[in-house]
Amino acid sequence: MELKNKKFIIIIAIVLFLLLAGLGTFLLLSKIKDNDNGNVKNVELVYWGLWEDSGIVSPLISEYEAAHPGVKIKYLRQSHQEYRQRLATALTKDTAPDIFRFHNS
Repeated sequence: MELKNKKFIIIIAIVLFLLLAGLGTFLLLSKIKDNDNGNVKNVELVYWGLWEDSGIVSPLISEYEAAHPGVKIKYLRQSHQEYRQRLATALTKDTAPDIFRFHNS
């Protein structure tokens, strides 16, 4: 009997997690979409790069912006010196970029 209760609690926890994840995704997407007419609101994303010059990433950004109207990406090349510390500080102060480069090592 006790094993059935544990399984039931685990199933309920999984269902609640999935519902909350779905609700969170819906709320995030509804911030981007304009509910009145279904158009995407103008959004500016900040992208911190490390090694790539803006001339290299500009064509890629332009292609993405053309495919996603209303989205603008501002590329900022960062110095590699103390980059990890600047990024960590920005993350704690809620001033972090929307997109950033970070080596997996």
